[in-house]
Amino acid sequence: MTDTYSDLQSAIVRELSNRSDLTTEIQAAIYSAISHYQKHKFWFSEETETAATVNGQASLALPSDLGWIDGITIIYSTYPIRMERRDWKTMQDLLVNTTILLGQPTDYAIQGNVLWFWPTPNGAYTLTMYENFQNAPPVNGTDSSCWTIVGQAEELIRSRAVADIYCHILKRQASLEELGALGELPYFSKREMVAHKNLLGFTNQRLSSGTIRPIAF
Repeated sequence: MTDTYSDLQSAIVRELSNRSDLTTEIQAAIYSAISHYQKHKFWFSEETETAATVNGQASLALPSDLGWIDGITIIYSTYPIRMERRDWKTMQDLLVNTTILLGQPTDYAIQGNVLWFWPTPNGAYTLTMYENFQNAPPVNGTDSSCWTIVGQAEELIRSRAVADIYCHILKRQASLEELGALGELPYFSKREMVAHKNLLGFTNQRLSSGTIRPIAF
């Protein structure tokens, strides 16, 4: 079982016929694979985070690791109320083309990794953000995360990294032919495609938002 960054690298070395001379290339391929899938929605990247509005301040900075927000609730008295998401143009119209209105926010928009509210908060209201975050890539050999843990994205990252090296470093003919046969599909191998499809299928069953559907080929 591979659960750490070091374990993941060792598994890829074995799949590459024990090419222990490709450490730098393997690490680069892992980072490239994580970068490719980092903004995808998977079941293990869901989280909730709380924040508080600031009296008289119409915006709030979002976490740097945010992928996207599925929804926000705001506490009114002791009850959570779902806020309405608006596009940026609508929010601009609300904020700019009307007299500044203070009150409990009912609407929000996201622009430039900043959360904007309307009306402008007239106090500190507790927000709960239902979000998907971007898991950072591992750095140290002992690091363990969704990208390295079996049963999460380990197989997906491993299969893409192995195919990446076969295609773009070792130039293996069979791998290049398989890559060509995939056409415009965003995969380096059929194995990666299957791993992604399986992960999306499992994600569809577990995501609270229920917005992911298995892809069909």
